[in-house]
Amino acid sequence: MSPEITTLQETQSAQQGMIAVLFEKDQRGVRPALMNVSKEYQEIIRTSFNAQMTGNLGLEIILVRGDGARIKALEQQLMAKRGIRSVRLTLIPF
Repeated sequence: MSPEITTLQETQSAQQGMIAVLFEKDQRGVRPALMNVSKEYQEIIRTSFNAQMTGNLGLEIILVRGDGARIKALEQQLMAKRGIRSVRLTLIPF
């Protein structure tokens, strides 16, 4: 297989986007869970930032770029965490 074909295939599976995570700040263990997930997927996470919402809600915005399957796996893992109210993945075309 030529290097050009490999590069083309890698480009086709690469995606970029943002994941918005709404979570309960007071829920025990939610912040460490977010940190652990971030470490596990550090190769696709470009940056993240946290915004304080009203009441006991926080918003984590995660910018991702990389393998589409890994991005979906990250989304699924975040949804499974206790204290996470909402996870929204928005893909952005290259």
